[in-house]
Formats: sequence, structure tokens, C-alpha cells
Amino acid sequence: MRLSTQIWRGISARSILIGIVTFCAVAAFTVTGVTTSMQGLDANVAAKVGNQTVSLKSLQMAVQRQNRRENDEAARSAAIRTALDSMVQELVVVEEANRIGWGAADIEVADWIRKIPIFQDENSKSFDRKRYDNFVKSGQMSELELFQEGRQSIATQKYGTLLGLDTQIPAKLAEEYAKRTASSWKIEFMELAPANTAIEKAAKDRAASYLADSANTAALQKAYDERKAEFNRPAAPELSSILVAHKDAQLAQGEAKQRSKEDALKTAQNIVKQLNSKEDFAKLANTLSDDVKTKTTKNGGSLGFVDETSLDPASLAAGRALSANGNISEPVDTEFGYRILKRTGYREAVTRSFDDAKAELAESLVRPEVTAAQKKEVAGRVEGLLGSAQTAEFDKVTKELGLQWKPVAEPVNVETRFIQDLGQAEPVVQSLFTLRNPGDKISKVLSLSGKNFIVRLVERTNKPVDAAAIDAARDVQGSQTRSRFATDARRKLYDIYSENKEIRRNASLFAKAP
Repeated sequence: MRLSTQIWRGISARSILIGIVTFCAVAAFTVTGVTTSMQGLDANVAAKVGNQTVSLKSLQMAVQRQNRRENDEAARSAAIRTALDSMVQELVVVEEANRIGWGAADIEVADWIRKIPIFQDENSKSFDRKRYDNFVKSGQMSELELFQEGRQSIATQKYGTLLGLDTQIPAKLAEEYAKRTASSWKIEFMELAPANTAIEKAAKDRAASYLADSANTAALQKAYDERKAEFNRPAAPELSSILVAHKDAQLAQGEAKQRSKEDALKTAQNIVKQLNSKEDFAKLANTLSDDVKTKTTKNGGSLGFVDETSLDPASLAAGRALSANGNISEPVDTEFGYRILKRTGYREAVTRSFDDAKAELAESLVRPEVTAAQKKEVAGRVEGLLGSAQTAEFDKVTKELGLQWKPVAEPVNVETRFIQDLGQAEPVVQSLFTLRNPGDKISKVLSLSGKNFIVRLVERTNKPVDAAAIDAARDVQGSQTRSRFATDARRKLYDIYSENKEIRRNASLFAKAP
């Protein structure tokens, strides 16, 4: 490998010698096909694409740049594979660029290196040999590795330029695109959801058959065991709390750290007096409580339904002693400070055996299947009637099913990304171009966000387009066409190299991650 000394004066004689030796080694491999690995790859090579290689060092650096620390062996292997696949895809482009004569010449690589920002003098904005030498001495990358990086970068850029050559869009097509871009639609939708009564009846019928089959006993028992806490739970009060912390209390913060226990008790007693004078508990909790959650969420001091797992023993005992909703406790001395409690609700104890609960369990197990079948049935009945010639039958069936049209709040256009109540806009917008007259329906059921919908046109607005709009449309279409072409070309190129077995990976990398 000869490095151009006229352009790249910073490379040492030692580097040139190494380059010549490397070139001879590659040439020897080309002639003899001999390597140090039984798999055809050198132990320090992660992958090879034609004459291009991915070194193990480069792969390790790429994995490190992902900034992931995987503790699982499979996850580490997946991270290595992802990084290597990305590097191989780039090398396919580099190899193809070289084969068609669009590779990088030494003079181009030297110029590329000279323009790297970290090698530029801050004042003169020109190449600084000292900065370059310090970089090489740091060991981050050798001169040859840097040179190879430049070759690959330039070849990739050249090939990208080739794939991105200007695409001429016919004027008529650009005009049509501009018109579409200027269109907007008011639409309404109908969710094809089965009635709850139909689902309930079908679920009960299906559950009865499920229970009758002894083969399902094990599944029912497993479901019961998973929900045992739900079917067997003690009575629980629902409470709200105002906490007055002090300097000796756990988790005390802010002003509470300066408050004595005696002052905290006096403050709590004053709050109780305010509450007995009909002050609103939630408002006082939001403004006076030292509870961190209440301060953050302003939830009125709500603790929800409480038990031994969610509340300290002193507070729980005081809360259970409150006999009716609305009752308020005296200040309770807890490890967190003085707590004032209000009972806001009560949940009775539940004790249900497997036999008591299995009918409910069977219904819950079959419900997803029943619901899916009901949704499919409704969609099937309606979809066959979407033709304009069957309007009367469509109206009759949808009325029987209890389905109603609902308006979309805002008009949609090609730039709309999300439609409220429906979901992603793209599937809807793509089909709207087929609608011409108010009342026209999209001819298929749209599945969006796990639900089925049909959509019909209320009003279409077509704004006039001028020459500037057509030119802008031509530019957008050209860019999209080039992007699609480049993506498809790269994918096909990779497939060709794979089929021709010109891509080789070091299998040992995935047997055990380094």
C-alpha cells in the first residue's frame, strides 16, 4: 500500500514500511488462500466481505459505543451480532464501490484525514501535525487503521452519491402529488365493537362448556392460585392522612427537621380542630401534610385501602378503629410523625374457595377468545356490505349491532400523523384518496390500535395549487424516490453478497462472547 507523501507528509517511514508488508501479506493470501484460522478467517478478524475486513478491535470498539453493559451471555452475543451486522452491511457497500471503480485513492484519503476536525489548529484552521501525532500515540487508532477508516468512509460516500443521483419526476405526477398534499378530509368513523351484552352471554355459554370439561381443571386451579390474594383478603378501611413530621421522625424533610415533637403534636391537634370545624380534609392535606407523596401529587392525602403491607401498625390500628366513613382520628404517634386519619371507604373481607370462584375464573379465561370471535364476526358482517350499492342493508345491520358513526374532531391531511380516537393516520389517509363524494366509505375494515373501524367521508377540500407548489412537490417526490431506491439497492446488494457467500463471519464470536 503506497501512501501519497505529496499530500500526506505526516506519515512516517515506519508506517509506509508496515503498509508495504501488509499489502504483500494480502497479496500472498490472494494467491495461496492460506490463513491462520481453520474457518478461513484470521483470529483477529471478526468478518470479511470480499477484500474488506472487520477487525476484532473495531468490533469491540463498536460494541463499546453502544454503551450497553449486558450481564446475560445471550444479550452480549446479541449486542455483538447487531454491531457486526451493521459493520458488514457498510463493508458490502465499500467492496462494491471498489469493484466498480468508485473506491478511494490515496490522495483522497490523505485529504480526508487532513480535514478531520480534531487534527485542525484552532487558529489557522489547517492541519496540525502535532495533534495528529498525539492522536496516534494515544493508541486509539493506528495510522493504518485511520487510513483504512478513510478509505471506507469515502467509498461509502461515493456509492451513496451514485445511488442518490437526481431523479426526474414527470410534471403531471408532481402536479397530482401537489394536489393530494393540498387535500384535506372531514371524516367520521364507526368502531366495530360487539355489544357488551353479546359478549357477556357468549362468555357465560362458553364458560359453562369450559367448566364441564375436566381437562380444564388444572388450568382453573392455576388461575385460582395466581389470584388467591384477590379471592381471600381481610376487611380493609380506605383512609386519607395528614402527616405532621418532626426532627426525630423517620424520613423528615424540610421545615419538619427543625420542628420538635411537642410542636408537631400541637400542630396536629390544631389541624384536628380545623377539621372538626368542617374544614376540607383534602385541601388541608395538600397544603399542610409532610407526606412526600401528598406534596408531590396533591392527592388529598389518599392512602387507598390499607393493610399490614402498606401502613405502619399504629396508623393501621387507628384507621381500623374508625367505625364509619367520614370519621377522623385524633393525632396518632408514629415513627414518621403524628398522623391524622380520615376513613373514606371500607372494603369487606372476602373468602372464596376454589369451588366458589371457578365459574368466574372460567369466564375470565374464555373471555379474550370470545371477545376476539365476536369482534371478528361483527367485522365480517359489516365488511361485506361496504359497497355503495348496499347502503340500505348496511344501515340495517349496523343498527341491529348498535353501531353508530362518530365524527373525527379535526380534518386530516397527508401530514397528519395521529388521529384522535383512531390511532396512526397513515392507513386511513392512504385510503381516503379513493373517496370522492360525501358518504363514501373506505372499502375495507381498518385495524388500528387493536380495534376495528370503518371510515366514511363527510367533506373533502381541494385547495388550488400553483407552480411553486408543484415544484416543491417535485422536490419532495424526488427525495423520497431516491431514498427508497438507495435503501432497496443496499438491501439487494447485501442479499447478492450473501447468496454468493462473499460474507464470512467469525463463528467463534457467538459461541462465547469475549
